[in-house]
Amino acid sequence: NAEVKYRVVRIARYPYWWGFYFRGWNPSSPQMEIKQGNLKTDEKGYFEIEFEAIADKSVPKEPGISFSYQVIADVTDLNGETRSASGFAYVGYTSLIVNVNLPDMLNLEHKEPFDITTTNLNNEFEPAQGYITIHKLKNPPHAFRNKKWQKPDKFIIPQKEFQKDFPNDVYDNEDEVSKWEREKEVLNTPFNTEREKQLTLKNLNKWKPGKYVLEIKSVDKFGQEAKEIKYFPVYSENPKLSVPLPSYSWIFPLKQTAEPGETAGILVGSSENVKVLYELELEKKIIIREWISLDNNQNLVEIPIKE
Repeated sequence: NAEVKYRVVRIARYPYWWGFYFRGWNPSSPQMEIKQGNLKTDEKGYFEIEFEAIADKSVPKEPGISFSYQVIADVTDLNGETRSASGFAYVGYTSLIVNVNLPDMLNLEHKEPFDITTTNLNNEFEPAQGYITIHKLKNPPHAFRNKKWQKPDKFIIPQKEFQKDFPNDVYDNEDEVSKWEREKEVLNTPFNTEREKQLTLKNLNKWKPGKYVLEIKSVDKFGQEAKEIKYFPVYSENPKLSVPLPSYSWIFPLKQTAEPGETAGILVGSSENVKVLYELELEKKIIIREWISLDNNQNLVEIPIKE
């Protein structure tokens, strides 16, 4: 017969790719309290909270979008002592979440398989089958400078005139990978997590450095499409190969920690004709200073670690 005060708060959850893939902006849905109330526990100390899982109607009914409903309860016993707890219920337009655990950066020499996960909204395994595709994207013709201003609502200068006067600046959405043309399909394979939960890229070492996009698609038990999209660069440690993306400065550490006697390595590259000043500092002293010339290539900077 303890007193229970509770409230239910709705929070929208988006897949990371949804905003720029569909709109070019980060979506938002303010959290909202959809119910609150009071009740009492039964003779065993249990209580039930029922609520309608109200969706945010401003959010499109797209695959991957779901809502979490946080239930927060404060229980006061007969002695006046209050304890609080919370839990979550998850509801979505699809009941299935599919994913491939690719790293943010993929080395051409990677040989280990990647896990395929298919779960319900409560992160419990749900057998599923479907297809996985990977496409290489067509890079822009050159690197762009970082934007100095926001994208305009209305364009006054024609695109050709702008690109003539400001060849290294973004006019519209040339730097958004979701808008890049798909150049070549490098993988198209079915999957069934009831039989196999791993993906092996057998010909990965034959791919070219660049930006790629993976799509995994399936259908949940209600016939709704479930999918995940991942954009990732593929790079090589081979200094003779080009950088994966048009970039003035491409710096990627291959080995960030090392013991005495070992060698740390950093890839330094550029898709443009530039000079890079490389300095190595030890105990607040510059012990190495040199210029590195780059022209659509990359260099491996090796640092021997001494006692």
